[in-house]
Amino acid sequence: MIDKLRAVAAHISEFNSKTADEARFVRANYGIHGSAQSVSLDGALESNLAIPVSGTKIEGKVCAVDSGLLSSELHGIDIVVCRPACSCFSYSDSHVVSASYHPSRVPEPAIDVRIGLDHSEAQIFRQLFRLEQEISCAISVAENKTLRPNILFLDGSIVPLPSDKPSSESVLSPQYSKLIENYVRLYSICEKENIILMGLSKDSRGRRFVDSVKPQLSTRASDSVFLNHLLAARERTFSMSYTPFPKKHPILRDIGISDFADKLNLFYIKCVEGDYPLRVEFLFSSSVSADTVASIVLSLSAINKNYAYPAVLIDADLRAALDPLELERVQKALITLSPNSIRQMRRNARPFR
Repeated sequence: MIDKLRAVAAHISEFNSKTADEARFVRANYGIHGSAQSVSLDGALESNLAIPVSGTKIEGKVCAVDSGLLSSELHGIDIVVCRPACSCFSYSDSHVVSASYHPSRVPEPAIDVRIGLDHSEAQIFRQLFRLEQEISCAISVAENKTLRPNILFLDGSIVPLPSDKPSSESVLSPQYSKLIENYVRLYSICEKENIILMGLSKDSRGRRFVDSVKPQLSTRASDSVFLNHLLAARERTFSMSYTPFPKKHPILRDIGISDFADKLNLFYIKCVEGDYPLRVEFLFSSSVSADTVASIVLSLSAINKNYAYPAVLIDADLRAALDPLELERVQKALITLSPNSIRQMRRNARPFR
């Protein structure tokens, strides 16, 4: 076993070293701060690979939405428990002066149950329910005149993933369609009320940047791993369209290319030396540019030399967290209320190991 682990560790070190070498090559040869040739890469909306970022004074209300999710299977039944939470920090001169929460400081979790889903549908159902709760919470905050933020963060992407989309024949298709309607509604509200909407992914496995510079690379590293070597602290990449082929993207086609799909942009930013870059997605407008968003993210995230993430998102994550005992209580209650119709999965009910 130890020999195998040594071989794996050596392979990881070799991969990391090769990735670092390629990042240094790209940084030196493809347009850092305008010192070399201009970049002409797939989907790039700016001319330099790495762009310095300055902080900005934070004023007004900053809100963040996150959710906790637990799921379980009984025979033929899928159960999900989700707690959406929104933390709102009011800033004056970049200092938090007050905090409020929606729907409450400790929100009541939402529960849903589905019967007769196959394995792939069950996975999609869990994701759709989580996103449904998060986006509904974000809409409530954006529409609330008392809570309405200047900046609204979502934890993760501001677009569902292609894997979240069920087939058109699936019983989940109406739920997905409603979710897309809610995303468009959230975008519309943020645009109308001048709310800066962005999604932050702290552990992104995306390859949007690496794929855009693929002719110069052989690495199979994710964006965050590659860019950890390419970017210095307080630098970001050029902004990019969400995908170079929006008309072919299964989710953006549903959102509507002419409405918002062409306004969804992203970049990566390394806020501190000791942490990996963040993937930042945002809704572009005449008043919301990549520079504006990057300055906000840097100012709110560079609070620890080894961990870069906005405090308001950390707080929302803590409030959304669920105790596994909450799911156990739901399961036991369902079995007690319908003892002849609900049974545990056989793998969880066997009398021996």
